[in-house]
Amino acid sequence: MKKEELVDLLKSYKENIAKLKLRKLEKKKLERKLKQYKRLESNTTGSIGINCDIHSKNKISNKTEKTVIDMIELNEKEKEEAEESIKKLTTQIEELEEKVAQASIRLSALKSKEKEILYAYYVEEQTYEYIGNKLYFRLYNQTRDVGTIKKIVEKATNKMINL
Repeated sequence: MKKEELVDLLKSYKENIAKLKLRKLEKKKLERKLKQYKRLESNTTGSIGINCDIHSKNKISNKTEKTVIDMIELNEKEKEEAEESIKKLTTQIEELEEKVAQASIRLSALKSKEKEILYAYYVEEQTYEYIGNKLYFRLYNQTRDVGTIKKIVEKATNKMINL
């Protein structure tokens, strides 16, 4: 992996996690909708005599029958659109899961100090100065100059690239 790819992966890490969660929610919603269409379809087909071998004395009017058939056709169209959307979402989810997993695996290979500093620099987009003064002080009750933080970031970045 090249350094530019790693930096892009880390900078988009939080965004990718959020996108992944949203796509999964959308997919669940569409799957529930699809189940409702199938349930509705099975209920309405029996009422107009499709797939129904039971002969009843009750007759339904042509107007009602036409309305039910139109509703079935509309549901069929919406069902196909939902299935297509689910396919697209599935591929997006797979791509996002791969990106998130790759970033998280690479981050897990670092020591806690390196991980905190690298995460703050790339993911949270903090400055070297802020990391050296605030973050490092919060973690270790000491401060570090910009050069030291740069060295830590470079070392951790190279470590992640060489995995």
